[in-house]
Amino acid sequence: MNAKVIEPQDFSANPTRRPDARCGCTQLLRSYEISLQLFKPLGLSTIDEPAMVAYSNRNLVREPQVRLRRNNTWTAEESVRFAICAACIGILGLTIGQFAWSQKPLRAEPPPAYAKGNKQKIEAYVVLLRLRHDLFLRWKESGKWPDDKEANAALAAHGEYWAKQLGAGRAVLAGGMKGDYWDNVALIVFEAESEDQAQKIVKADPAVKAYVFQSQVRPFDVSFITDKYGRKE
Repeated sequence: MNAKVIEPQDFSANPTRRPDARCGCTQLLRSYEISLQLFKPLGLSTIDEPAMVAYSNRNLVREPQVRLRRNNTWTAEESVRFAICAACIGILGLTIGQFAWSQKPLRAEPPPAYAKGNKQKIEAYVVLLRLRHDLFLRWKESGKWPDDKEANAALAAHGEYWAKQLGAGRAVLAGGMKGDYWDNVALIVFEAESEDQAQKIVKADPAVKAYVFQSQVRPFDVSFITDKYGRKE
């Protein structure tokens, strides 16, 4: 059905109603709104691109070019535009969400808690080992370890001996002091049934028998050993 075209308006009689007066044409727009109300019961949608151009007071108003289409219909161009807009909005939303998630502070993991590796106090012994004085002086004066074959052989056997004690479950820990101090010692904590047995274990050390180390045995109670190094993460 063709809609009735709105007739051009003549505003020559009333200059205040001209299209160039008060930045628009009030009467023409009112006629335009009335025409829209008449078209709605016929199942017609809004007007596409109304070409309403107001000229100066020396010209009349051009007829609006009215094109009507049925409700709920989309042109191919409109469908493409809508799809592009929806895609852009979705990408923008994802970008904003990703940025907000990246700014969210990560939950800090609690520090690991360690405990005692031994259930009860360990009644043990400690041997303090001090390097023979002449070897120590030659080492410090020259800055090089002395080329003493017997001493070096005894030290190699010393390491193997305490490795066996560790494998047998007797040695608990071992280490040596660092730094240039005259009273530095190495120490080994080990278990024994008595102090006499502890003395025998130390005297059987090859480095002690060769007088490479001076030794002293004392009772030593181990209150706890951390399970930090034996724990499987």
